[in-house]
Amino acid sequence: MRGVDEGKAQIGFGNSSTTVDGLAGNAPYPKKVTKVCQLANLYPQYFQVVVTADSNVNSFADMKGKSVVTQPKGNTAELLTAEVLKINGLNYQSLSKISFQSYTDAVSLVKDGHAQVFTLGTTAPASSVMDLASARDIKLLAVDDKTMGELKKSNAGVACDLPDDLVYKMTKIMAANVDGMAAVVKPITGLTPKDMALDIGVPLHKGAAKYYKEVGAL
Repeated sequence: MRGVDEGKAQIGFGNSSTTVDGLAGNAPYPKKVTKVCQLANLYPQYFQVVVTADSNVNSFADMKGKSVVTQPKGNTAELLTAEVLKINGLNYQSLSKISFQSYTDAVSLVKDGHAQVFTLGTTAPASSVMDLASARDIKLLAVDDKTMGELKKSNAGVACDLPDDLVYKMTKIMAANVDGMAAVVKPITGLTPKDMALDIGVPLHKGAAKYYKEVGAL
C-alpha cells in the first residue's frame, strides 16, 4: 500500500486490516496513506488462534505466561496478535516467550511442545493447522465480542488518481474472469461482484463503484 501511496506502483495487493491501518496512520506505517482506494475484495483470510488442548487457554487473557508463536514481524497476523494482546491488557512481555516464525517452523514448535499458542492469518481450512491437528490435540480460540468490537474500531487497492474509465474497465474485466483467477488462487472460486464490492473500510475508487452500481452490487 505504501508503494501505491508513494506513486511507485499503481496497483497493489494487501490485507484489509493493514490497509485500514495505513489509512489511519497506525504502525507499521510512518504516516497516513492518503492515495489508496479499493478496487476489489478478492477473497477472505482469517485470523486464527490455535491452542493446544492441554494449555488451559480458553480466552485471550489466558495467554498470559504462555509461549506463543506467530508470523514474522510486520506480517498481518503478527500485527493482529499484538493488537489482540493489547485489547486484553497484555503485551509480548506478558508472555513466557514470543517467537516469530514461518508456518512450517511454527507448527514444529507447537508439535515439540515449545509453544502452546499459534496465531496465523490465512485462508480456511489452513494446511498448517491441519498438519498440527494430525500430531497434537488442538482447538481454535474464539474471538470474544469485546475483542472483535475493538478490532472493528481500529485487498486489492489502486491509486485514487487512476482514471475512472480505466479502473471501471479493470473491475469489469476482473469480474468477467473469476474462473481464470481462481485457477491460480483457489479461494477466489465463486467470487461475485457483490463480494468484490464488500466494504472493508477502504474507500472504493469511483471507477470501481460505477461498475458495481451498474451490476447491482452496490
